[in-house]
Amino acid sequence: MSALNITMHSPHSPQRYVDLLNCALNRRKIFKQGEIHALMLGSLTGTASAVDKNELTGEVFRFVKVDAAEPWFNSATLKQATDDDLDDISIPQHLYAHMQRIQFVFLPKEHQLWFASVDGKNRLGPLKAESFFP
Repeated sequence: MSALNITMHSPHSPQRYVDLLNCALNRRKIFKQGEIHALMLGSLTGTASAVDKNELTGEVFRFVKVDAAEPWFNSATLKQATDDDLDDISIPQHLYAHMQRIQFVFLPKEHQLWFASVDGKNRLGPLKAESFFP
């Protein structure tokens, strides 16, 4: 487990923090993390009662964002893939490979975000999370 202290300029009421996360979810913005990985706020649960219960749960989605324009490797020939090799590949632009779900709990009154930094194959280090939740 790891935690972040999320802060904003005054006034910073618990409801403003909930509204901020809701706004981020609705934007569906994808953030690059390194060369191939990306992050996106994927879900929020309990927004209506988050301030009263002092709890908001959610998920950050981590996935691989492949740049199809980059060269491809053919492991059968041990060479760069040819145009003929690539003719059969059709990945819609809205699909991303290797999805991971990073679960979190946000405490609006303390403005603390607790998340599972390692859970099986799912990983999100504190420094990457800090750059995602600035």
